[in-house]
Parts: sequence; structure tokens; C-alpha cells
Amino acid sequence: MSRPHSQPQQRTEISRAMAVKSGKQKDVATPRLRLRKAHQKSRKGCRNCKLRRVKCDEVQPSCHQCTVYGVLCNYGPDTPDLQMAREMEDPAVISADATTTLELTREDRHQLISFEKSGTLVTIATVHHKEVLQLACLNPYLMHAILAIGAMHNRHRVTPAPRGPSSFESYHVSQCAALLSRKLSQALRAEDRDPLWMTSTLLGIISTSSIPCLTPEEAWPLKSSDTSDLEWLRMAEGKMAVWRLVDPLRPNSLFRYMADEYTQIATLQYNSVLVPGHQSVLYSCAYAFTTAR
Repeated sequence: MSRPHSQPQQRTEISRAMAVKSGKQKDVATPRLRLRKAHQKSRKGCRNCKLRRVKCDEVQPSCHQCTVYGVLCNYGPDTPDLQMAREMEDPAVISADATTTLELTREDRHQLISFEKSGTLVTIATVHHKEVLQLACLNPYLMHAILAIGAMHNRHRVTPAPRGPSSFESYHVSQCAALLSRKLSQALRAEDRDPLWMTSTLLGIISTSSIPCLTPEEAWPLKSSDTSDLEWLRMAEGKMAVWRLVDPLRPNSLFRYMADEYTQIATLQYNSVLVPGHQSVLYSCAYAFTTAR
């Protein structure tokens, strides 16, 4: 039978156990010191970066950190701290009518600004940008057409080699066609005439500009035929149907200026001396069209 430990011996063993346990707890509780990398402090950064404790690149008017975070950069006292950018806060409703609402995304807005600044409309007609954009804000189908042709114009300017339309272009063309078809199935109002003709014009230009070729030899009929070769011609037929419906040469039309051009065509002498070669055929077609109206 083992003898019980004496009290002094028991106290010694308990003290040793507590010391070992205390040492282990001390090792676990002691945090490791993290060494910070040497860096240069930004003293001219915006207040947002200082509040968020991130390094500001000091680029003005908006630093990279604020752009990524989605807030308005505030170097000066006019902008509150950490104010959310408008684009992320509430996407503005740009185009809407009685049945359709179109909220423009960031890419949509970029293309719309490009359409206005790059002079896309100047290459199409003499109508002012302001008048067309006002119509687009009230007619989503026209807004879709403007976004599509703006993207198409940019593609042709920056890409020398022919290629098909982008997904952005295809989406807005399809949306435009669907909304335009629905609009044409309804009763025509007086205020619908100008946006309908402008949309038809843009769709016609898109169809003739979507042929992926640079030389005549790459296009029909000098190449093998395809089912899509005459899409532009079918679009032209639809455009003429809209012409007869809205009468863009009427006195109060936004496109009244075209009447003078058609009058000049109609009064030309159609012969081989004044209009030689194949041009006489084109002028004859134009004359026949204007007189048939």
C-alpha cells in the first residue's frame, strides 16, 4: 500500500504543474510582431483614402482607390466624405415612353457620349444632335438604334480589318427592331413620325454597313451567294414603307430640309451628257420615286 504524499511534497508538485501550465498559456497568448513594409506616406491624398486608411495615388480629379470603391473623390471641401458616385447610387432613367423604360448602363452612356462627340450624326444627316437626343429620350427604340450605330461607328474607326458586329451592337439592334415593330403595330400619333423615320434611317445604315468586306470582290455578286446578302435591300423596302407612313417631307417635319434635295434631283436633265454611265440609272430611280409620291 503506497504511502500518501506529505503536504510539503504535494505543494511542490502542484506549484510545478501550475508553473508549466502558466508558461504554456503565456506562449500562446503572446502575439507575434508584424513588421510593416517601408512606404512613403501620402500627404496630399484625398480625405476618403485617409478615412479608409489606404494609400492614395493622388491622381486628380479622381484617384484610383475612390474610383474602384465607387465614391466621389474629395480633395477639396465641396464633396462630402465617402459620398457614393451617381452611377452606382442610382442609374438614371434616360429613355422612357408609356410602355417601355430603358435604363442606360455605364457602357451605354459611354457609347451615347461617343455618338455625340465623335460626329456620328454629322456623317448621316444635318439634323442637330440635341434634337435627335431629345427624341431618343422619349422613344427607347430610337435610343437603342443610336447606341448600336454609335458602337458600329467606333468599331469601323478603330478596326481596319472587317469583322462582324459586336454583341453590344447586336443586342441593341434586336431590341430596337422589337420595339419598332411593336410601335408600328399601334395607332400612329403625330409625335411618332420623326422618331420612326430617324430609327428607320439608322437601321438602314446599320444594315448596309454590316457587310464584312473591304473590296468589291468580297461582296455579292462577285462572291458566292449567301442568304444574308440582300438583307440591306429588304431593310430598304421596310424603310420605304415607313417613309410612306410618316411622310418625312411634310411641312412640320424635322427632316423637311430633304425636300430641297429631292427637288433638285427631280429637276435634273436625265441624259448621258449630264449624268453619264451608271449614275443615270440611280438618278432615274430617285426621280421615279419622288414623282410616284
